[in-house]
This record gives sequence, C-alpha cells and structure tokens, in this order.
Amino acid sequence: MRRWTTGLGPLWTLVPRLGGTARSARSGPVHLLAPDADESARLAETVDALSDGERDQATVVVAAGLSDSPSVWKWLTPVLDECRRSGITGVRLLWAGGGADLPGRPAPARRICDTWGMEVIAPAGPVVVAPDGSLFTPTGPDGWWHFSPGLGPRPLGLRHPVPSWEDAVARLTPDAVGGHVVEPVPAGVLIRTAGPVPDAERAVGASIPVDEHRLAVVVGSPGTPPVPAQALAELLALLPARARATARLVPGDGGDLLGTGQETADLLGTEVEVVSGVPALLERADGTGTEGAVVLIGADGEPSWRPYVEAVACRPAHDGTASAPRVLRWRPPVAGPAVASQDGVLALDARWQVAVTRAGLWVGPQGGVPAEASGRALARETMMVHVGLPGRRLDDGLWPVLDTLMERLEPSVQARTTLHVLGSCSAQGRQLLRGITERRGLALEYRRETSAGFAAEEPAEEGTEPEQPRTAAQAAPHAEATATEAPWHASPMSVRIRRVAAPPAPAPDAPAVPASATRKAPVPPGFAQALTASRSVGGPAGRSVPVPWQVSREGPAPDPAGIAAPAPAPARRTAAAPVPPVSPVAPPPPPAPLRITAEEDPPAPTAPARRAALPVRVTPLHRSSPSDRQAIQALAGEQWWQQQASVTRTLMVVPGLRPDSRNEEAHADLIAVRCFLTLDGGPLSWTWLERRLAVGADDALPYLSCLASGLRRLPSYRGVVVRDAGVLPAEARILPPGSELREAGPVGTLALAGAPAPVADRYLIWSVTGRRVRGLFASAPVAGKGEEVVFAPGTRFRVLGTHGPPGATTVLLREVAEGDPDARAGRHEAQDRGALAALTQAVDRAPGTGAAASWPPRLAGPLAERPREDGDGRA
Repeated sequence: MRRWTTGLGPLWTLVPRLGGTARSARSGPVHLLAPDADESARLAETVDALSDGERDQATVVVAAGLSDSPSVWKWLTPVLDECRRSGITGVRLLWAGGGADLPGRPAPARRICDTWGMEVIAPAGPVVVAPDGSLFTPTGPDGWWHFSPGLGPRPLGLRHPVPSWEDAVARLTPDAVGGHVVEPVPAGVLIRTAGPVPDAERAVGASIPVDEHRLAVVVGSPGTPPVPAQALAELLALLPARARATARLVPGDGGDLLGTGQETADLLGTEVEVVSGVPALLERADGTGTEGAVVLIGADGEPSWRPYVEAVACRPAHDGTASAPRVLRWRPPVAGPAVASQDGVLALDARWQVAVTRAGLWVGPQGGVPAEASGRALARETMMVHVGLPGRRLDDGLWPVLDTLMERLEPSVQARTTLHVLGSCSAQGRQLLRGITERRGLALEYRRETSAGFAAEEPAEEGTEPEQPRTAAQAAPHAEATATEAPWHASPMSVRIRRVAAPPAPAPDAPAVPASATRKAPVPPGFAQALTASRSVGGPAGRSVPVPWQVSREGPAPDPAGIAAPAPAPARRTAAAPVPPVSPVAPPPPPAPLRITAEEDPPAPTAPARRAALPVRVTPLHRSSPSDRQAIQALAGEQWWQQQASVTRTLMVVPGLRPDSRNEEAHADLIAVRCFLTLDGGPLSWTWLERRLAVGADDALPYLSCLASGLRRLPSYRGVVVRDAGVLPAEARILPPGSELREAGPVGTLALAGAPAPVADRYLIWSVTGRRVRGLFASAPVAGKGEEVVFAPGTRFRVLGTHGPPGATTVLLREVAEGDPDARAGRHEAQDRGALAALTQAVDRAPGTGAAASWPPRLAGPLAERPREDGDGRA
C-alpha cells in the first residue's frame, strides 16, 4: 500500500493490494480520501474488505470527516483526472449520500458523471461494506443509483452488486407481517417480533455474507420472543416463487429453527431450507484467504463450533406423517480424503461408519443410519457423538476405531464433545470407552434414552458385576482445572430434585452425566473472528451512520450472555464467621446425596425470613459513559495514575484482552476493575464500594458502571467456581429451587481447582460469563488461592439445590442470563439440568471446611435473595 500526503491536506491512498494478496489484474484502483492519517488507518480494514471492481472502474472512498468539507473537491479532482487519463470509464463512489440530490446541491455522483463523462455508481444513504465485500445501504428507498452521461439516474436497490433476489425483497415493507418487523440486512431480510430490541448490537444480520442466488431470512433477534411458523409462512408467501424456492432460514437469536422450519413447511406445503447456524466467512488455517462456513453462536454472541450438517430441507408432512429432514449441505468431520457411501456418511473401516447429524455425529455399524439421527436437535454449546443403536450390543472392535476418529477431530470441536453411547457395552468395552474419554478429555453418557428423556442405566452383562456409572468429571479429571474461556450455556434439560437416603447402588434415575465437560484445546486460526462485522464507511455530519439493527442508545450494550444479579448486604459481610466445634471422634454425618427424579417435586420449604437485598441499578450489560469515567477518575485521585501505569504495562505484555482495549474508554474501565481487585481501603476499594452501596450513595453508580464495562472486556470462564458463604442462616440454606440470589456489586469467586477450604458454608456456582481477572496482573492477585473469577454487578444466580448439614452446607447455583424469565418456585427449568449435573459431581471434589484465614475476605460472604420481579438496572 502506497501513501502520499500533500501539505496539511487529506491523505490520498492508492491501494494496489488487498488483504495481503495481489489485487486481480481485472480490477481497477482504489483511492481513499481521508482528512488525516488516523482516519485513513481506521478505514484501512474496510477498504481492504471491498470486493474487486471491474478493470476499467475505479473505487473512490470518501471518509465521513471529509465528505462535508468545502475543500473535498480540491482533493478529489486530481484523483478523477488521473483516472480519466489512465483509461478509467467508471467510478464506484463510496460517499455516504453521494447519490442524493439536495436543495441547492446536485449529487456528487451527478457532478462527476457530467464533468468527467464517466459512469458512476453511488449511494443515496449511508454505506455499509458487507463481510464478503459487497455494498449495502440499510435505509430505503434510498439505495444505490447508477449515473450515466446524458441519461437520468437509475435506481439499483439496496445492494451492489445487485443479487438475483433484490427485486423480490424490495416489495417487503416493515409491517408486511402483522405483529412483526421486517428489516433489510445485507444478505436478505430479518424478521422479528415487534417491540424493543434489548440486544440489538448482538444481532447477526449484518455479519452474514451475501449469496447472489440465495435469499437469507434471518429469524429473530437476541432478547426478543421467538418468531412463530405462521409469521414465517406469511413472509415467504409474499415472495415470488423463484425467490421463495431459494430462501433459507437463518437463526438470528442463536436458537435451533428445525421445529419452526418443519411447521413452516407444513403450512406452505413445500420444502423449507433451515440453516443450522449462521453463515460466516472464516480465515483459512493456512492464511490464504477466507472461506464460507456455518457457525453456531453461543449464549454470549460469540462463535461456538461449526456443525457438520450445515443445512437441511424440512419436508411437508404427507397424510399426517412427518418426514425426516433431508441433508442439503454438510462437511466431513475429519480432514483428508474419505470415501462417502452416501451423502454425509463416511466409512471408518470395513465394519464401522460415521454419519454427520445436526447434533454432531453418529458412529455405528455399516449398512444404514437410524432415521432419528438426522432429526436430533443440535446444541450450540455441545457436539454430540451418538454411538450404536438402542438395544444392540456394541462389539469391542469399535473402540479403537472410535478413538482414532476422536483424535482426528478439530481440537476446538473435540473440546466440547460428549459421547452418548446408545448401544450396550461389555465390561471390557466400558473400560476401553473410559480410556478414550480420559485421554481425549470428553464427556460421557453411556445410558440409553427413555421415553421421558432421562437416561436409564443399561443392565449389567450376564455373569459380570454391575458397574458404577462413571461421570463426565471422572472421565475427564482435569476438565475443571482447564475450563475453556469461551462462554456458553449448559445443555437444556429438565430435572427436579429431592433428598433421599444414600442408595447402595446407582438409582435408575440418577443424574445424567453433563454434556458440558470440556478440555482446553487450541482454536483454529481465524475461528474467533468467524463473524466479520459489517463496516460503516461514513455518513452525514462527519460520523458513521448506524444501521437499523445496531440501535444506538445510552445504557447497556449487549454482552455475551449477559446476566443480572442480587445486591450486597447493608452490613459489612464477613467470611470469618465462627465454625461450630466438631469432636475429633464424632465427625458430622456425611451429607445426604442429591437424587434426580423425573416425577417428584422437591419438599415445600418453610417460609424464610428474607434478607433485604439492595436495589440493583447496574446490570452486567451496562456500558460506562464519559461522565462515569470522569467521576471515578476524580474519586481515585493519585491512585488513578498508578493504576493507569499498571494497566498500560499489562496491555503491552499480557495477551488475551479484547482487541479494543487500547483506547481511552477501555483503559478507564480496566483501571476501575484493577482498583476493585487491588485496593483494600479508600475510594474505589471493594470495602469503600460495599459501604457506599449499603447507604444507597449515588457516587457508587459511576464506579459500578465502569466495573460492569471493564469486566466485559476480560475473558470469560465456563465451569464451576466456589465462594465462601460464612455461616448461612437456616432460611438461606433451604431456599427452594428456582429462587434467585442477586448482588448490587461484583461477586468474587475462585475456580474450583486450587480453591482453599471455605470457612463453613459455601456456594458452588456454574459460571458462564464470570470473568477471569488474572490478565490484569503480572502474577495472580490472590497468590496460591486459585484463579479468581468475578461476576459483574447485578448478576443473577438461580438456586438449584443444597447439600450437606449446617456449617458445611453447599448451595448449588447457576448463573442466569440477563432477560431470562424467573423460574417457577420449587421447580427446575429446562436449562438447569446440565448445570445441576456438573455441580452435583463437583460437590465431592470441592475442599471441605477449613481455617477462617484461608479464604480471601473479598471473595466471601452471603448473597442476598432477589425479590421477584425486581428492577433490572438503570437505563
């Protein structure tokens, strides 16, 4: 890339290369006009992403900061003169509003066309560069216009180049479907339920590359109610037959659209394509460019894993009989040459085969794939490998073949794989299977499915001793210590909990092994950047123009799987509560185990005397404002500059922090977090914050805002964490499942691996977006105490159950996503099961009670009960 500057004027950049590869010889030059070098650098990535133009067409990008300047033509004229001298006959003008005539000012595109005699393509509104390099204008009826010498301007539509379905979506108005909003996105249209969009900035519509021949219908948006099949059928019916036949349904809220797609197909009486995840552009591992892919989006809005079945066709039912979905596009699970006996089925050897499914893979004997395999629901956090056929014996010769297959899986997929063995195993087969899970760090389920959806222990082989089922935690003993940093929710399953006497052998309804045990594994290059964000080139008034699905607003910004939570106690919390004396010869009885049942409700608790919770005024999704950052800087005084120096040094040497953490706003937020972690007294210390919250002081709000914002910039932790609760009162130990705890301030915890013994009672918490804070330190801030994980202010924790006697009680909690509805009192919701199973298995691994001095005071103390239907933070 060559650059020239002339005096104090704008930077004029000629771009002969894009993305490190030579620009096509058939492509014309690209010129970028920006007011200064900083603006030029900011737009460099956008310019590099542009798709190639034609050889006799130049691309001219005019930055927003220069578009309204009266001297813009002084710098644009020599560029256009040079283009004409070099034989250029057309201009692609990326100038926001460059194709719109205004009172007293003809459109810049018209002026170029008339003066230089060249054809010009320009937008009448803002400019967005889609991930594939095509151009989009999100506001209609402006769109792109084609200016030709001697002719009037001709409208092209909202997209350039013009896809084959452009005219089909042009007829769709925002209110085309009653009770829903239809919005244009680069790859097609988005349909969502009418109303506010709480997580607008996490919407994926702008990140989908454009397919010239296939229309994308993005269904739903994060935080909004699901779109019913009736609305989708109504929308598709408005399209011409040719566009409807090539339309594909894309999940915009991260969910699974298979059921909705099937209903839509039944309503329309025709096949409907359902994409398993979100189409995206991924960087190739060898760095030679990008390739199209389908990725699943986790609860935090980040890419999770790539499904092997990328799209299926839902077929309408005939004579009341539903048909299994038909696989349309799939990818092989392992690299290298493989022989496919049929679509999606690969031979592993002469006896065994692997088939791709929506849930992941099926491995079994050659000769056919079970019909139900293609219809299994996918989980955006877990890749399921189903093995064998229900009720059929699995030969021990399968296990070496399965081990080789697991070894060849992509590391990022292997890290979230669960083996679900459907067939029956011999005793030796189980031992071999356990060896596979231990070597590969896989979660394991070797129980058959029942009609109720629970796992039933398979009968012991005749002549052998029945074996205790091995849990995922036992199969992968190091999984907790190396929990992955990518956040995602546990698999949604439903359980209820009650206390029973310890049985001599595993009960048929014992808790299933969680599908969430993972091991740390490298992520392929470019996978974290799977969803390439669309870029706004600029707009009027010298600023970027937000697209409709990126609603600009004061207040919370969407965060990966945001959570909301209870408030700290008015009185100073203490971790050094006395431990009841225990006789050395008469230890307390072992805690009664938890038993999961499909039909019994937990016992009705007595009405507790509730501890008052402080008002929650800042939630995990909150974003700090300039006034917030100014306020905490004034409070910090000299401490601010000391902490700023530490944060600056850390950002230079510690990898893993968010890429935007080098700007002034990010620095202030991270300084706030470091103050909370390191100061024991004075303004901005954790003790100061608790005192200010206890008296309801408003000067705590800017600090909470910056803490919430700063924590969001740190990597998340998925797994079990522990917090010392001190000695809990009786009413806090018998809260029914579905109750919630919530603190107004941050909640500190330690990862289970390496955590010291608690003083007395404790919380075990299933963390999804708790933040790892060690990246802010050259060494761990709590040396020798395990890894610290901090939850943002306002995080919600749902009670799943309790375990153990007074003075050694473990309260099992699950982090709850912001905006999730309250659970029914005394019951578990669908998403609780996976977390509950993992927590139940972690109870035995957690350290017992210990000395009061062993636990850091900042990471200790009881959590307040959240009142039902409390407020969810300030605007």
